[in-house]
Amino acid sequence: MANVEAGVVELDGETYRQISGAWYNARTYIKPPEIISRRLDEQYGTAAPGNKSRTQRPMTRGSRPKPRL
Repeated sequence: MANVEAGVVELDGETYRQISGAWYNARTYIKPPEIISRRLDEQYGTAAPGNKSRTQRPMTRGSRPKPRL
């Protein structure tokens, strides 16, 4: 079952749904372990490609963002 358009996919006998770029078990709505989320991302991609939260460097203590001009 690979109904990617509806956001529901199957992996290893479990169904998963992508909500706001994060994967959840479609039946329980519990997040799977990180390794499963990575496999789902590799196989099906992410629903929110504009979401930069995973790629941005976290701000460290004392650092400031550059001012916009």
